[in-house]
Amino acid sequence: MKTYRTSFHAGFSSIGIDPESVAGRNSGLLSDCMNVRLTKNGLEGYRPLIKSLLDSDCGFVDSVTGAAVTITRRWPFPQLFLTDVGLFIGALEGLYWLSDDDPLTLYSFSTGAVTWPWSCAAIGKYPAFSCGDVFVYMDHVANAYKVVTYA
Repeated sequence: MKTYRTSFHAGFSSIGIDPESVAGRNSGLLSDCMNVRLTKNGLEGYRPLIKSLLDSDCGFVDSVTGAAVTITRRWPFPQLFLTDVGLFIGALEGLYWLSDDDPLTLYSFSTGAVTWPWSCAAIGKYPAFSCGDVFVYMDHVANAYKVVTYA
């Protein structure tokens, strides 16, 4: 089987998506693309805004004590869960909810250190989290999140 190599330089740098409804052969233009946007300089790839959140120079502050919080960056932690309520961080040290304040404030669920990766079940406005021997869910009677630890 013989294959041909086509360069899509024109599609990425100047024109972008083919303006014609029928794609021409070997035009170097793209007929469809995902996770990009068209700018005056061509197509721009998807850049997540969360990248700076995981940089080592990004610091977090505890919501209660105001002390600096250190999140260990070791696979598979930290895990980020974007829910209807906001962004949750499943870390080796526990589960946190991230506020939009400046500086970034972490609200802890007092789960303690964990050994298993976190899982999230996005249940409307009240996501539930599980991590091996820890389960975090919304208790509607107490109107607060509850942490259950299985020993």
